[in-house]
Amino acid sequence: MQPFSRILITSTLTLAVWIPVLGFSAPAAGEFQLPTPGGPFTVGTRFLYWVDTGRPNQFTEEPDDFRAVSVQVWYPAESPTEGTPKSFNDRSAAEFWVKSGLFTDAFVSEVAERPSHSFLDVPIDNSAPAFPLVIYSASGVMDANILLAEELASQGYVVLALGHPHWCAYYFDADGKISFRDQKGDNYNRKMWAEETAEGVNQIKEALTAAKTAAEKKSLQEALNQAMPTQVSDIHLWAQDVGFVLDQLDLANRTDPFFKGRLDLEKVGVMGYSKGGAAAGETCLTEERCKAGVNLSGFMFGQIASRELTVPFMVMESIEPWCKDCLPINDLLFHNSQSSIYMVQIGKATHGNFTDLSALKRYLSEGSQSLLGTIDGLRFLEIQNGYVRQFFDRHLKGLPAPLLDASSSPYEEVRFKSRHPQGVRRPEPPRTKTRQTG
Repeated sequence: MQPFSRILITSTLTLAVWIPVLGFSAPAAGEFQLPTPGGPFTVGTRFLYWVDTGRPNQFTEEPDDFRAVSVQVWYPAESPTEGTPKSFNDRSAAEFWVKSGLFTDAFVSEVAERPSHSFLDVPIDNSAPAFPLVIYSASGVMDANILLAEELASQGYVVLALGHPHWCAYYFDADGKISFRDQKGDNYNRKMWAEETAEGVNQIKEALTAAKTAAEKKSLQEALNQAMPTQVSDIHLWAQDVGFVLDQLDLANRTDPFFKGRLDLEKVGVMGYSKGGAAAGETCLTEERCKAGVNLSGFMFGQIASRELTVPFMVMESIEPWCKDCLPINDLLFHNSQSSIYMVQIGKATHGNFTDLSALKRYLSEGSQSLLGTIDGLRFLEIQNGYVRQFFDRHLKGLPAPLLDASSSPYEEVRFKSRHPQGVRRPEPPRTKTRQTG
């Protein structure tokens, strides 16, 4: 069984918003509570499973095997008249993480089986116009960022986490039933991991982190692509997965009674964690329906080394403790972008903080404590969720985003910079008041 660090953490070299502005509600002291979404909407969730019959799965020996994408959706929902939210985690998934050594036994009963803030299959809210979409490209764990998804959904976004084939530890079918990836029989996944963990790849990432100039970073980005051809090919497939899901959503928005007329396909954001962050960049380079993108702690690779982004993008990453004065890892993207670009670096954090682990530190096993930095976990989520929400508020909804207007961050742990290339008009708040769903 793969250790969690190999499933979730692709590399340790990854890549005042004020509470009323963010809407983030921290739990009370004492007994553990999941952070409460701060938006005005109740949160609904449901599962989808779509098979792309136009793309055969070339990495298995199964005849007539097509590429399939597992999806979990969180959305603004009507308030249910009865019932309780679904559990935070599937029990078998929770037991898997305990057996893997990630969590202590208490995680199953005290967290996984605790109700989340998401009600299963309740109707989408119909009090507002159609909602913008945020596609989340999951790396290793489909449900690694439930708290962020619930926060965005409560603020008026439809959020879809994609389980890309051959990478996630487990997937869900349309009924939410879990199935675990066949790790022993998946030769394609083993090939990707062999590239990812190769000594030469780690050396390139170290050099890329410490590079002092854009030219150095560009050369090293190209070297990284050459050292990971299978991974580069795979994020092309991930970008195609996003395009396929958008096609399915377009159809659902026209014909499915559940979704009909509730999805604003003119306002699509793409974000991802780790390898999914690189896929978000790839998608926004190649998919014209992507209007804005966010990379959560992912080394950029793929076409990003040679092509320029033309849509707004934000990169969030930790500050490597061994290289505190280094340029941001993804600084090449910052300087090459042809649209509004934002760089958010968070000190005292690590790669693992950019997931729900930030809220679950007390349940990590002794051997897993190093997956998180020294920053308080709930404060980290306040920072991450605040920047992500305001980025999409600005670039999908046209709402004010005071965090993005500041020349520096109100958080002492954060280094912030933004760039609006010549000819790109700096976004401004709308002049007329509208109903703010976020």
